[in-house]
Amino acid sequence: MRITIFWANLKSFSSIRSVGIVNHKLCDTLADLKQKLNMKKTFTLIAIMALFFSVRAQQLQNGGFENWTGNNPDNWYNIDALTGQFGLTTDLVQQVTTNVPIGTYCIKLLNDSVIIPGQGATVLPGILSAGPLSLSQTEGIVWGKLPYAFRPDSLSFLFKYVPTNADTCAFSYSLTKSGVKVAGQDAGYFLLLPSTANFVRITIPWGYVSADVPDSMSLVFISSLSDNSQKGSTLWLEDVKVIGGGGSVGIEDLQIASAVKVYPNPTSDVVKVSVPEKFVGYTLQIVDVQGRIVAVQSINEVLTSVALTELANGQYFVRILSTDNGVIRQDQITVIK
Repeated sequence: MRITIFWANLKSFSSIRSVGIVNHKLCDTLADLKQKLNMKKTFTLIAIMALFFSVRAQQLQNGGFENWTGNNPDNWYNIDALTGQFGLTTDLVQQVTTNVPIGTYCIKLLNDSVIIPGQGATVLPGILSAGPLSLSQTEGIVWGKLPYAFRPDSLSFLFKYVPTNADTCAFSYSLTKSGVKVAGQDAGYFLLLPSTANFVRITIPWGYVSADVPDSMSLVFISSLSDNSQKGSTLWLEDVKVIGGGGSVGIEDLQIASAVKVYPNPTSDVVKVSVPEKFVGYTLQIVDVQGRIVAVQSINEVLTSVALTELANGQYFVRILSTDNGVIRQDQITVIK
């Protein structure tokens, strides 16, 4: 079966006020409710930072949705938890136990009618995010990012989508460093998924635009991208994972990486890299701005010299990789001859 994915820009919907907003009706509903209840909630990334900057940090946690706490999939954030903060009881994200393609459970996001006190019924979509979901009175629903310091090759997941009428579901994915895009989609863009009666696997490259190592990942799924969400539209998800890009980084390596020194910079023909003794045995790479590896050298002692005589003038990156190919440190250098 051939799958076609379409681009959708949130800014192109007249009802969307700014990047990061999912659905105008949903945003206004929750914003109004928040004002009425005078509830001020904040989210923090501290807990998941401890999880994702651990020894095995590369793979998404609970991407197969096998682990649940009550009605919530562990390590994921969903709209039911967000609406619950405003006194609403919704069941837009559900555990699935039948016709599961892998393992015991998968997950489904569905559009359903919700009774809003003082407003009546409205159809809200199911939303699932790898980072925290929060509500801003100026920006509407905002999906947060999870700490992620790796360069995977692609994103892969199984999905099934059965819409009502001409409804559309979508997902958004990106890697950023200090808020600047490293790979994936531009802020405010979603990819539309087609309807399919059976589970289909999507594997899509990240599409790097720089050689930077990201510090954050954003990954969001929604069962309807339309302002006119149709009741009953359902998106099933299973086995969400990143592929390739190797590696894990130990917390101790991250803590002592600040001791690395790269000099001279700018340089003409050689760069010297001074590392902690623990990094002896690791790998050093020189990478150009297109992400191509132009030189590789083992770190055999605490001071390593790399010849750059064959490189053209320009910007390059010096990377240090662990024995498990995790990127510990990256520095930018300029070659001028």
